[in-house]
Amino acid sequence: MQPTIHDGDVITLVSLDERRLKLGDVVLHRNQGGGLAAHRIIRISRRGLGQTLHTRGDASGGTSDLVEEEDILGRATLIEHEGEKSCTDSLVDRLKGTLWAGRQTLRHLYRRCKPYPGR
Repeated sequence: MQPTIHDGDVITLVSLDERRLKLGDVVLHRNQGGGLAAHRIIRISRRGLGQTLHTRGDASGGTSDLVEEEDILGRATLIEHEGEKSCTDSLVDRLKGTLWAGRQTLRHLYRRCKPYPGR
């Protein structure tokens, strides 16, 4: 999740009861291997009464993880890194994170599509 979250950072979570999850929110969820991951929501798919979330770390440009709503443990509102606190809950913070994640996706696609030197 760099540059938003680094190893050793302290993340403050709130329950999902406070408000609906939105694009750009950073959530802590159980991953398929049984571990935990803090990722940003990049897409929300509605299905019936529930929803499936597409999440990805900010540093990753690859495919997203599909996460069921019941696997979400909480939404990040504050990140403390080396004594400095930063909010992740405002519209501006979610927008910055979403734009960063989009930049990483474009970068990943460019690297896959650019011609090799000498061709």
